[in-house]
Amino acid sequence: MQIPQSFLDEIRARLPISQVIGKRLPLKPKGRGEFAGVCPFHDDHDPSMSVTDVKGFYHCFACNAHGDVLKFVMEFHGLSFMDAVKELAGEAGLPLPQPDPVAEKRYQQRQSLAEVMELACQFYQAQLKQHGRVAVDYIKGRGLSAATVQQFRLGYAPDDRGALKQALMNHGVSEQQLIEGGLLIQPPDGKSSYDRFRGRVMFPIMDVKGRVIAFGGRILGDGEPKYLNSPETPLFHKGRELYHFNVARQAGYDNGQLVIVEGYMDVIALAQAGLPNVVAPLGTALTEDQVQKIWQVVDEPILCMDGDKAGQRAMQRVAGLHLQHLKPGKSLRFVMLPEGKDPDDVVKDGGLQSLQKQLEQAVPLVDVLWDIAGGNQHYTAPEQRAAFEQRLMGFVAEIQDPVVQRYYRQAYKDRLWQWQRGQGSGKKTAQRVSNAGRMGSKPQDIPVQMRVTLALLRLLLNYPILLEDGAIEETLLDLPLPDQAESARQALLERGEDEDPSAWQSYAAELPKDGSMVADELTEKQAKLAWDFLLTRYELSLLEAEQALLSRDGNTTMEQLQSLSEQLYELRRLEKMRYIAYESELDL
Repeated sequence: MQIPQSFLDEIRARLPISQVIGKRLPLKPKGRGEFAGVCPFHDDHDPSMSVTDVKGFYHCFACNAHGDVLKFVMEFHGLSFMDAVKELAGEAGLPLPQPDPVAEKRYQQRQSLAEVMELACQFYQAQLKQHGRVAVDYIKGRGLSAATVQQFRLGYAPDDRGALKQALMNHGVSEQQLIEGGLLIQPPDGKSSYDRFRGRVMFPIMDVKGRVIAFGGRILGDGEPKYLNSPETPLFHKGRELYHFNVARQAGYDNGQLVIVEGYMDVIALAQAGLPNVVAPLGTALTEDQVQKIWQVVDEPILCMDGDKAGQRAMQRVAGLHLQHLKPGKSLRFVMLPEGKDPDDVVKDGGLQSLQKQLEQAVPLVDVLWDIAGGNQHYTAPEQRAAFEQRLMGFVAEIQDPVVQRYYRQAYKDRLWQWQRGQGSGKKTAQRVSNAGRMGSKPQDIPVQMRVTLALLRLLLNYPILLEDGAIEETLLDLPLPDQAESARQALLERGEDEDPSAWQSYAAELPKDGSMVADELTEKQAKLAWDFLLTRYELSLLEAEQALLSRDGNTTMEQLQSLSEQLYELRRLEKMRYIAYESELDL
C-alpha cells in the first residue's frame, strides 16, 4: 500500500517528536523545544541523544542514530514502515488512508505542479532583470537591496495577457497545469485562458521546505486589487501557510521570538534590517492552523499591528478569534505601532533598535482583552460597570482550556476589585495594583478589605479541609490578594489528596500580618463558622467602599443610595448573626 506523502507530513505536524519519544523513554528538557535522553540504540547510561521539536528529528552524538518520528518508532519497536505508520496514525488520531489510485495520481500531480511553480518563479525573476524597469524603480524606492531581491526571489509579471502562458508552454508545461497552479484564469464562457498576474511585482510564497507553492503580486500604478494572491490550489491553502515561515521558523526558534506583521513588504524590510524571525499571513486574519504552526516554534508570538484603525480592528479580531485555542504556556502578545506607521516606517525612522524597543514592550493578551472590553474607560453608573464586567467575563467563557480559563478569571477578578476601588484604570490603577504587592508588614499598614482576605487565606492554610466545599474553593480563586500571597493560593488550589497540612505553615509565614481576627485552634465546624463570618465581613467591606464612592459621585441618585443602605443593613445583620454563631461554638 502506498502511503501519500501528505499523510506522513500530517503525522509529523500533529505529533511533536518529543511527545512520541517521551512516551517511550524519559526525556529531560535542556532548552526551548530541545530534550536529552539516553539513547536506546546502543549500550549507554549518559543522555547522549538530542531531540529537537522544531527540526523534528533525534540525533545521538555517541552512535550517530538519527531520524524522524517514523524512523524512531520503526527502530525502537522493530516495526516495518507500514506498522510504524499505523501506530503513529493511531496516536495522532488520524484514520489510515485507504488504497486510492486517484489520491496517488493526485500526489504525483502535485509534485509536477511544484516544478511548474518553480519555472514560473524563474520566469518572473528573469522578467524583472530584462523588462521590469518600473518594478525595479518601485523596489529601489522601497529601499530594498539587490541582495534582498535575490534572497526573496522577487520578480515581475509583464503587463501582458499571455507572456507567462506562452513561455511555460514552450517549456512543455500544459495549459491545464498552469490553470491548476493558479497561474492562468480560465473564463467561464470558454474563451482562451490568460495570465492571472499582469503588471505586478511578484512575491513567491514558499512552503516550509522552501518550495514555491504560490505567488503574491503588487500592482504597479493604479488599479485594484493592490495585492493579488494565488487562489487555493492543490499546493496552496492560504489559511495554513505563512509568508517567510521557511526561514523565520529556525530564526524564531534560535532567539525565542517570532514576529507577525501584516504584509510582504513589512517582512522583507525587517529581514533586510536584520530581523529574520518575522512572518505574515496571506491576505486573511491569522487562522487557527497558522497559530498552531507558530506555537510549535515559540510560546508567545508577537503580533505587530500597523498604527491605524484597520490595525486596531485586526488586533481585536485576532484577540477574539484565538481565545478558544489558548493552552497552558501558549498565548499571544501585541504591539500597536504609532498611528500612521508600519514596521518599515519605524525601522526607517529610528533603525531596527527602535522597533526592538517596541517589541520589548509587547502587551500580553490578558491586557489587550481588558482594553477591548472597555477597561480604559470611566464608568459612573453601576449598570455600566456591570456591562463592562459582563463583556470581560464573556471573553473568559470563550477559553476552552479549563486551567487557562481559571487563571484568566482569577486575573480579571483581582483587577476588577482594584478597578472598582478607583472607578477606572490607567496609571493610577496600575500603581495601586503594584502597591498591593508591596504592602507593609504591620496590620495597620493594610486596608481593612485586604486584612479580611488575608485572614480568609490564613484560615484555609490552617484548615485546608474546608476546600472540599467547591463554593469555598471558587471563592479562593476569586479573592483579590497581594503578590506575597499568590504562592499560597496556588499551593492550595493545586494541593494533593495526601498533602501534609503542616506544609502550609511555610506559606502562612510569608503573608503580611493581618492581625488576630479568629482564634488559632479550631474544630472543623468552628473553622467553617469562622469562614462564613469572615466572608460576610469581606462582602460588607466591599459594599461600604461602594457606598463611599457613590456618596462622592455627584451623579448618584437618592434611590441608589437608599437601595445601598438597605443592602448594608441586611449584610450587617447577617455579619452579626454569623459572628454570634461562631462565638457560641467556641464557648461549647
